[in-house]
Amino acid sequence: MLVFYETTTACELNCIHCRANASLDKDENELTTQEAKNLILEISNIEGVTPLLVFTGGNPMLRQDLFELMEYSKHNHTNFSLSPAVTDLLTKDALFKIKEAGTSSISVSLDGSTPNLHNGIRRYDSFARTIEVIREAISMGLRIQVNTTVMQQNVRDLPNILSLLVDLKVPVWEVFFLIRTGRGTSAEEISAVEAEDVNVWLSGISPEIITVRTVESPMINRTRIQRLGAVKRPNSNLSTFLEEMTDKTFASSGFDVQTPTPRIETLFISSAGNVFPSGFLPLTLGNIRDKSLYRIYGESPVLEKIRKTKDNLRGKCSYCDFRYICGGSRARAFANLGDYLAPDPMCTYNPAPLNQ
Repeated sequence: MLVFYETTTACELNCIHCRANASLDKDENELTTQEAKNLILEISNIEGVTPLLVFTGGNPMLRQDLFELMEYSKHNHTNFSLSPAVTDLLTKDALFKIKEAGTSSISVSLDGSTPNLHNGIRRYDSFARTIEVIREAISMGLRIQVNTTVMQQNVRDLPNILSLLVDLKVPVWEVFFLIRTGRGTSAEEISAVEAEDVNVWLSGISPEIITVRTVESPMINRTRIQRLGAVKRPNSNLSTFLEEMTDKTFASSGFDVQTPTPRIETLFISSAGNVFPSGFLPLTLGNIRDKSLYRIYGESPVLEKIRKTKDNLRGKCSYCDFRYICGGSRARAFANLGDYLAPDPMCTYNPAPLNQ
């Protein structure tokens, strides 16, 4: 189980796809240090799950008590990771302190293989320092993953990003499929056909090269299974481009199929204590100032419906033969259709109805 704690909404960046619509100003209602510690203790005591706490933002490095909170997590045996923005605050010394605090890993974002593309998307001059942070983290033994959000601006740059990450020896690449929420409502998402092309392409990347995970695109589990079964699909301009670009870069490595991964349950706690199913699904489940996280987690009818996908999903997702390993993006269904149980509008697969 992944529990994301938005330590602050303050951030120096102005990314065009930011789900938080972050700005330089923090939320004056954000949790105090003691409230944050109480939250950490609650997370560590949730029964029946082994949570990974992710300190995120905004930019968590702007929170003055961040290292105190990380030390408290370590003291309470809560496994945690950090998702900092790459700014002047993320120095080599800061990376060393993060490692010493006991974090299991950090994640940084890279949305383009060139300064112009990456900096243009993030609207902040961070490309060069991001590459340095990756190198420094790896050199000091700090586990790192790189996140990329796919949108129209960078979809054809994905093979170049992959090549760069492999050259840097990055172990994990987490590819986010844009959800139109927060500032992301003004970003241009890729089409459903393009998303299928990207998922099929990602499915073919060998785990010996890099571990690939997706966020808000569980359809990759279907495309991985279909690739194992040698399911043929017509080539489009984008799929041909992605395959050809990658073949040139990794022709000697060959392509294996990464094993489909099970869905991981998530919770997201905002800087003000509001609880959501995820950072991309703005359905408030409660606030930890009013009700314990344990009770919110255990009593939420929204979470119960999401957990029991076979009983509650609507449309083609309700009878899809891949629903147990996919289930579609509930956040995209809500953002695009206003119904978190509706079919994922970015899925092109058409399963046979149950009565056929």
